[in-house]
Amino acid sequence: KTLTWILDEASTRNMPTKLFTNGMLLNTDKNRMLALKANDIRISLSMPCPKKFLETCFGIVPSAKHIVTLNQLVTNLKTLIRERKASGSNTTVGMNMVVGEFNWDYLDEILELSAEIGMDYLDIKPDYFAKTDAHYFEILSQKIAEAAELLTEGQIGPTKVIFADSINRKSIFHHQFTGKCDANLQSRHKVFITPFGDCIPVHHWAFP
Repeated sequence: KTLTWILDEASTRNMPTKLFTNGMLLNTDKNRMLALKANDIRISLSMPCPKKFLETCFGIVPSAKHIVTLNQLVTNLKTLIRERKASGSNTTVGMNMVVGEFNWDYLDEILELSAEIGMDYLDIKPDYFAKTDAHYFEILSQKIAEAAELLTEGQIGPTKVIFADSINRKSIFHHQFTGKCDANLQSRHKVFITPFGDCIPVHHWAFP
């Protein structure tokens, strides 16, 4: 109900909207059609291995693991892509991947999975909250270079792949790994609205 109100109000004001989600609730016609009211849907997925996916999402909480499997999530996303085409929606659908020591050996697989699903883009960025040093970035750059060999003109299949500048330490974000930023400046570009309707200048636990 809150999401419907937010998207409708933003639409009447010609304000672009981006929906951040793990995709678990895109398992019904109603939820998918609601999501397609946004200008952009960004799915958080950093682990393409079914077993590791469960561990990454739910840790060691057995009761939570029945919620969704990786296969179910992929089905949700493929269905969303099909329904977007059928409805004539212009919503872009992409994937957001945080890359670090826990998953950089799976980069090839996440690239291939993005293309298999038919994502418009895959946004790859480092873990801004991880402890890093020169050796970390040396290995990360190597892994990125190896994965990039799969790409043709910056794409793999239909999916555009975007490597954040902070991966190569070329942006201000590299120097601000504590997740701090000026909230006043940030709010001039965008604001985040939580599922509870709270309006905040910075996305909780994510770097802007």
